[in-house]
Amino acid sequence: MLRRTVATGTIPLATPGFPLHSPVVQKPARDHRLDLARGVMLLIIFVAHVPNNLWADWIPARFGFSSGAEIFVFVSGVASGLAFGGTFLRKGFPAGVRRIGKRILQLYGAHLGALVLLGGLALALDHATGGQILAIRYGLDYLRDNPVSGLVAYATLHYVPPFFDILPMYVILLALVVPAMALARIAPWAVLALSALVWLVMQVSPLHFSAHPLIEAPWYFNPFAWQFLFFLGFAFGVRWLKAPPRGLPWLFWTSVAYLAAAVPLTFWGLHGMFPYVDEIHAAIYPDGAITVLAPARLLHFLALAYVSYSLVDPAAAWLASPRLAPLYRVGRNSFGCFLAGLALSMLGGIAIDWFGMTWAVAHVVNIAGLALLLAAGWALDRRGGKGAPKPRSEPLPVSDHRREPATVG
Repeated sequence: MLRRTVATGTIPLATPGFPLHSPVVQKPARDHRLDLARGVMLLIIFVAHVPNNLWADWIPARFGFSSGAEIFVFVSGVASGLAFGGTFLRKGFPAGVRRIGKRILQLYGAHLGALVLLGGLALALDHATGGQILAIRYGLDYLRDNPVSGLVAYATLHYVPPFFDILPMYVILLALVVPAMALARIAPWAVLALSALVWLVMQVSPLHFSAHPLIEAPWYFNPFAWQFLFFLGFAFGVRWLKAPPRGLPWLFWTSVAYLAAAVPLTFWGLHGMFPYVDEIHAAIYPDGAITVLAPARLLHFLALAYVSYSLVDPAAAWLASPRLAPLYRVGRNSFGCFLAGLALSMLGGIAIDWFGMTWAVAHVVNIAGLALLLAAGWALDRRGGKGAPKPRSEPLPVSDHRREPATVG
């Protein structure tokens, strides 16, 4: 029988019919590094989402195959394992299903609200100016021309325009947690095995949801592929997987070498300096690599994650610096800050359209947007009643150990 030690006791996981409800399973302490990672990624995602943004040429995604999306999905998987997976283990299967269902409804409501507020703003501005730039940019021309069928298709996730595609993916990922936890009652390793198999199948013969009622267009983020990264993080969060040893020389330097080799293949500033770089890039990074989470992207993220994990000591004093408090606030209020970032990036793109794509405008738009995003994290923290940071004796004083991780997923 496969067993796993959790907190103060040992619980069987492979026994058929295991109730996933045991008094010995205790809520883990909040991992503040998750908040920091999500806070940083939300700032980067804002910069990446602003259309025609000159700053976007210098985000980390321009220096490697993976981007903030991988980091965010993985970290959300870890946080979901801690929060939702923990509910299954502590309170039982029905309680876990109820909590997952509640979160899915929140995400779906936000998905509908995003169209009403942001989509409505884009179409209204186009109408006021007599143009169609925003409708085309955000894939809203179908909704503009077919309002009734467009709304129905959007509500049923058959119409997923660009910029509105993150939340639908998380709805599917969270829905998959329920069958995953059911399968874990037989064997937790079977969840990851099946998840990996589905990801591999997607590389060869992708199964996808349609993103548009009239044309053949898949969702930008194929949830059947991205679920593997999510459940890798989930497995660490729910402790089906143990963290690897930090700083293994062979693994660390192999990861560093891969990260370094990716720079000339992905950074626009180096393409002209190396012959055949475009051919090499095309061979290992095919069209649709983002959609199906191609191996080059997945390996790049895993290498980056291991190098970061090895270099960042979880007990490092700088992690407890009050100067990082704004980032922690954004990270632990990731759902609200993500929605705020969507609105701010759209407004930033509109500002660049009006005032011109210059470095001066880019600086103002990005600095203002980042400041407002940090302010949103502060406001959400205040509304949540978390109050002042913990004293410095805590490992990371700017968060509340008793509160389970907030996740976009």
